[in-house]
Amino acid sequence: MIGSITHVTLLVDEIDRALSFYVDVLGFEKRADIANPNGFRYVTIAPPGATGTEIWLLPATTDQQHARVGNQTDDVTMIVSTTDCRADHARLDAAGVVFHGPPEPMPWGLETIFEDLYGNRFALVEPPTPTTHNA
Repeated sequence: MIGSITHVTLLVDEIDRALSFYVDVLGFEKRADIANPNGFRYVTIAPPGATGTEIWLLPATTDQQHARVGNQTDDVTMIVSTTDCRADHARLDAAGVVFHGPPEPMPWGLETIFEDLYGNRFALVEPPTPTTHNA
């Protein structure tokens, strides 16, 4: 029986460039960085302290993969949670992260959409509470 999703893959143009954005700008942490003798490098990241699913930064190697870097889904690539959407929006905006608007109340919480360095869209969501749901 399938028990969980351990990793999701995100195509990148170059691992160190992607690591710099996700770790230094977004504040994720590097979970694995393993080099194989054949030159393949396995790198995963996740939000600090998160348990469960990690993001596997997979360097594009084929023309088809290169064409998908920055547009793997043509919509929101991933949803990340936060305890303070407005504060994270302000912090990331000041760091130069591209947003598609300010945090807005939605039925599932306070949400804003931002882009990574490739143009992949991420939803930043603060789950609803009495104060955020009616904001």
